[in-house]
Amino acid sequence: MDVSVVIPTYNRASLLIKLLDAWREVDKVKKYKYELIFSDDGSSDDTRATLKQRSKGLPVVILENEHGGAARARNAAIRRAQGERILMLGDDIFPDAQLVNRHVELSRQVGAETAILGDIKWHPELKLNYLMTHITEVGHEQFSLNAFQPGQYVDFRHFYTSNISVDRQFLSSEPGLFDERFSKVNFEDAELGYRLANRGAKIRFEPEAWAYHYHAYTIEGFRERQKTAGEMAVVFVKLHPELEEAFGVKRTWERYSKLSSSRLAGFATQGAGTIDFDAIISTCEAYEEHLQLVTDREQKYIKLALSSLYLRLFKASFELGILAKLDPSRTDFEHYLRSVYFNPDGYWNLYLEATDAFKDLSEADRALRETVLLSYADQTHAGIQIALANKEVELLRSREAQGQAECEYAMALNELERLKASRAWRIGSAVVHPAKLTRRLTRRLTSTAPQRDGGSIANALVEPAQSPVESGTASSPRLGIMLSERDLPAAERRSFLSELGQQRCFIVRKNDDEFEVLSSGRELRETYDSLPVDYLYQPDDWDQRLSSNEVRNALLCLSHTGVDFVIVSPTLALLPQLAISSSVRNHLIFSKRLGLDFLENGDSKAKGRVMRLLPAQVPVTEVPVEEVFRNKTISYAPDPGRYTPDQGYLYLGQAMDAMSDASASEIRTTQFIPKFKKEKKLVFVLPMVMAIGGVERNAIEVMRQLKDRYHFVVITMDRHDQSHGSFHHQLRGLTEAVYDLMELGNLHYYLAFLNDLKEAYEPDAVWICNGMLWLCDHAEHVRRIFHDVPIIDNQAWDAEFGWIELYDQPGIQSFDRFIATNSRVYSKFVDDFKMNPERIDSIYPCFDSERFGAPSPVDEQKAFIREFDLPKDRPVFLFCGRLHSQKGPLDFLELARRRLQKQDDAFFVMRGTGALAPEIDKFIQDNELTNLRRISFVENTVPLLSLASGLIITSHYETITIVLLEALSMGLPVLSTDVGDIRLVLEQYQAGFVVPEIGDHDAFEAAYEKWRKDLALYSAKARQCSAEIRARFSAENIAKQYI
Repeated sequence: MDVSVVIPTYNRASLLIKLLDAWREVDKVKKYKYELIFSDDGSSDDTRATLKQRSKGLPVVILENEHGGAARARNAAIRRAQGERILMLGDDIFPDAQLVNRHVELSRQVGAETAILGDIKWHPELKLNYLMTHITEVGHEQFSLNAFQPGQYVDFRHFYTSNISVDRQFLSSEPGLFDERFSKVNFEDAELGYRLANRGAKIRFEPEAWAYHYHAYTIEGFRERQKTAGEMAVVFVKLHPELEEAFGVKRTWERYSKLSSSRLAGFATQGAGTIDFDAIISTCEAYEEHLQLVTDREQKYIKLALSSLYLRLFKASFELGILAKLDPSRTDFEHYLRSVYFNPDGYWNLYLEATDAFKDLSEADRALRETVLLSYADQTHAGIQIALANKEVELLRSREAQGQAECEYAMALNELERLKASRAWRIGSAVVHPAKLTRRLTRRLTSTAPQRDGGSIANALVEPAQSPVESGTASSPRLGIMLSERDLPAAERRSFLSELGQQRCFIVRKNDDEFEVLSSGRELRETYDSLPVDYLYQPDDWDQRLSSNEVRNALLCLSHTGVDFVIVSPTLALLPQLAISSSVRNHLIFSKRLGLDFLENGDSKAKGRVMRLLPAQVPVTEVPVEEVFRNKTISYAPDPGRYTPDQGYLYLGQAMDAMSDASASEIRTTQFIPKFKKEKKLVFVLPMVMAIGGVERNAIEVMRQLKDRYHFVVITMDRHDQSHGSFHHQLRGLTEAVYDLMELGNLHYYLAFLNDLKEAYEPDAVWICNGMLWLCDHAEHVRRIFHDVPIIDNQAWDAEFGWIELYDQPGIQSFDRFIATNSRVYSKFVDDFKMNPERIDSIYPCFDSERFGAPSPVDEQKAFIREFDLPKDRPVFLFCGRLHSQKGPLDFLELARRRLQKQDDAFFVMRGTGALAPEIDKFIQDNELTNLRRISFVENTVPLLSLASGLIITSHYETITIVLLEALSMGLPVLSTDVGDIRLVLEQYQAGFVVPEIGDHDAFEAAYEKWRKDLALYSAKARQCSAEIRARFSAENIAKQYI
């Protein structure tokens, strides 16, 4: 017998009739003796009966097995086989008539240890969709045969039992044959191939021995196939741990564990409620249908978009299989994978912003561009390299557009020249204002000017980014400050008029039916309707008035959002709570059209904005909004947004509007305040939030040191949260202004806000000292606004997780300088992102070395012990940080729980607040941790560090946390996970112990025991290095590096 053909089958009755007919064609031209072994895997349909009835005249052997998987069915057939060669096929593989002949002849040209791998083509009767092309020719999730040359030797991963032949004796000498622990189809063949390869087997690709694959895949069906592959990859790696690198099982789990605790995890899924895998599959199906209806020119873009989606979908499905196999009890895997591979943030931003630019094009050109754009809109940013499709789409798009752009560019130039030559231009009057027409032409010129090929980051830096296209200058809102007194004190009047502008700010006093208006030193008498104002501010108590900073924020809001009123609520309470002093009028600026009886008139309709601007200038009380607007119908609801929930709109007597932060607002300059008069250089500081955290503390200390050299304007962009607290009060005396953009309007308005702020303050530099997904997605727009201002990027505080995951984006790469906060970040910049070292400054975070220069007085320590009921005679070990998964607070609690069980004398103190606080409090209560005290927040941590015996850091990722520096400066030894540059510092000064394993409770407890054993030595070393730590990391020293 020359060949035994082995075909395992399961529930294929309907296909076997056609398959047997194909084998009859083989039988007609056979040159060699063969047998056809069908090994049934316990089918529940008519598979066995069909084989028996339809196989007459063929050398068929039928094996009947209990259901146990393809591996068991193949093994049964191999043990029964008689041929010198075994040809393994699938039950959906249709042979070419010469298949047996060619396998025999090719195998006799090589040794017994060489397997012959034949080609596999789609069956001609199948209706081929792009999915099937992708999985075999692009993504290679199914096969990668098109990548091989005839006669090429390939590795064990290509031991495809869909069309491969091997010497029977060589195969049978391998114990166990196919490993039956593979309960499902996938990788059982590659695993056998790996064992055979270890015994010297080779695989030679010979496309002459080809067969057809009769399997019409659906997207959902192939996704399930990939999930199964992931499950079986776990089995493979358990059998052969040395192959972890090839399959990434451990890496996938670690990535899930770590990335799910990344700062990106929470932000990335804010708007992801409706973007699930079913929606993604529907998108792909719509693309597949559309592909059949468009021209060849359009098809290439849609195919690239589909491949990008398929690559991510099938990769996610593979990882889902791995994760589900490792821990079937968890239910958050799909949520996590959707966040990583299909982060919806910015999904439609490009489309919504750019389609407006297409409206002046011809219908054909607009249709093509919108097709390209729709395909490109799917290229989302999740911090991973997704296929070459992204770059290929961009390259094709730029080349296709080159000729058209040159044509449009020339036409626009001609039009501009014609306009300049016209009489209307010369005399400065026309039906269409020349300036407006010029702006339209400028928009066309800047959007259609041909771009040079090879747009690398380096080339992009040679030419400055284009200025943003302005949509004109709009008038800023005019504010009338209505007082009951005859006059304001002269100094206060001058201050208001100077800060807010005499053309925009008026002092108004009601006098019977008339109003006295004071502006620019003149006093006018006006009726209410003729008042030269748009908005009114009528505080009941001048001593409880809004601050100048609060009024500036209100004016910026009113300039762009079009709301009817704003209320300043100076706490972090969300609606329905409002924070007010003695009267809501002290906090309210309202539209003149609403009338002076606005608050009392139950019929008035208005849309307003509640702005939580901290800190409170006067004592306030939080009350329900219903108590403030007693006679009005009230509506408010959070808009989930694409990035950050917006909870600031308040509707009185009217329905809520549909809101969107999906596109940028029209960029226009309103001159909402007079230009700031600079006496020194001015820096915009963008910390995203002013929450209680290390990034914010570092920014504050740097500003405190440099305030005599620079003006600072702080601009926050993300929503502040009660659980994270606020450092706004520490900005007093350091800044010229603080703008909390999220309080002024949703992200739709951010570019307009930034453009207006730039015009008002004319900054000399922009310092981005933390990250936000909106900023990362809109970095190119921000770059264009600040096209003539240096941008210093300080977003990356860890080399693996956080904002550095998005640093491959051109917008971020276009910034001028980058701050590496530790050596790992620097290496990531240079080695992975190939950034020029000359653009990078290595600057560690700093701390207030004077404040942490010596222990607090004993009396102060005793008071602290009494206040928080701490033990006096036990060693105290601290955790200080936000209660966020990044900081590993639950690892600290687990250590405390274990030490309590072992009757350790240690007492653990957790100081911090954050989103995990409820979960942490429950853990403490459930485990009765009598050896631990949680302190929500104390501003002054010096007493706590003074009475402690050591600091414990359990962070999963970090830079070089500021509390580490504070502890060492006070001679406190440290136990820490190996994150950021903490190891470098502790090893240099020998002042602590580092745990390499992250999140490993056993390893951390073992390290704790070693640390406790040598605690006296570490304490001595910490005291010795304290002075050097204070000098090296002091705010005074670090701040100089920013100059």
